[in-house]
Amino acid sequence: YISNIRETSKDANTVMDGAMGTITKDAICPTCLNTYADCPGHFGYIKLALPIYNILFLNIILKILKCTCAHCGRLLPTIDEHTITSISPKNRLNYLVLITHSSNPCKYCNGLQPKFTMYKKDYISINMQSREIVAGENGRETTRFSSEIKRLSALDVWRFLVKIPDEQCMYYGLSPEYSR
Repeated sequence: YISNIRETSKDANTVMDGAMGTITKDAICPTCLNTYADCPGHFGYIKLALPIYNILFLNIILKILKCTCAHCGRLLPTIDEHTITSISPKNRLNYLVLITHSSNPCKYCNGLQPKFTMYKKDYISINMQSREIVAGENGRETTRFSSEIKRLSALDVWRFLVKIPDEQCMYYGLSPEYSR
């Protein structure tokens, strides 16, 4: 009986799915068969077509992006493994932010690092400003930030973060098993 209700409902597999609990006073919950007053509500999840930002983690994401090569996904600062593992996992990311010099190219791929910032006015987003090589004084090459600022979607950020090698996740205070 319950499965017939779910399969024929126009709201099946949506936020309004009755299996998560009844939302009208005259309905019976198909999961627990209780009324509106007695149904406690039920947990569920929605598979989204694209990733979205969890606003609670935006500051952490921004810190990780600032410490990670945008090209190869490796950790930017040179660290001693003994030093980083002696720091509490909760404090490792803040330590990495302090010692990261994003103006330097990546030591692994020699890629120039963009600047990541958070925009919090009309909407919330993570923005990226690329770095470009220009001819400087006396014929020496220097770098500067481009005038174009790109707003990164959650999918763009996910593509950066997925490049981080599993063995380096612990340096950020993250578990490769649970942070993916």
